[in-house]
Amino acid sequence: MSKKVKKTEQQLARSYTTQEFRDRAVKMVLEDKIEPEVVASNLNIQITNLRRWVAMANNLHKSSEQETIRELTLKNKQLEDELKKAKMEKDIIKKAMAYFAAGQN
Repeated sequence: MSKKVKKTEQQLARSYTTQEFRDRAVKMVLEDKIEPEVVASNLNIQITNLRRWVAMANNLHKSSEQETIRELTLKNKQLEDELKKAKMEKDIIKKAMAYFAAGQN
């Protein structure tokens, strides 16, 4: 009977950890540079949970960095294409001006 009660208490404890709570715990580890063991102890959570939250946050951060790199690469390609087109247009206008200027003489 006591095993069921303990399991229920653990489940209740898990349900009380909001996303805001998890984010703050992760921030304490990643940004404030507090040891995970200390954070887990101070917040009365299991170290394995905290480590999992930190790993998930690191993966999310890496994923968003990769997405940003992809977006910037795509934008760079678009800008290069626009520059190439603008240079071509400039060359055409330059040649047309030279042609019409020569025809007036």
